[in-house]
Amino acid sequence: MSCTTAQITRAPPFSCFRVPAETVGEVLPPVDLHECETGVERVGSVPGEERLDLGRSLAHIRGREAEAVAALLIAEEIAPQRIRANALVRHTVEFLTARKLPSHATRDLRGLAHRIGLSL
Repeated sequence: MSCTTAQITRAPPFSCFRVPAETVGEVLPPVDLHECETGVERVGSVPGEERLDLGRSLAHIRGREAEAVAALLIAEEIAPQRIRANALVRHTVEFLTARKLPSHATRDLRGLAHRIGLSL
């Protein structure tokens, strides 16, 4: 009898049970995503997190710094308190201030720096 490891949804986090392969379908029935009203959503998603991650990533690619500033500004519009209190945003803004940026991106970056409490 072959076994597979299946995580049981009602089990406490990080616990798994050894279940015979023949009974996995009985323990974890298949889910038809077309029947779900909202579809698949990211669990534990923080508002603005995707734009923050995008901005941080773009900040380290030469020539994409202006896009990084734009992504950080969108993240700030979505979740201003979370973005303004985030140490990673602070570090990214400090990093971007040392880079050569177009004038509009420099202006926007200075505004963001002021709002998060950085003096330039």
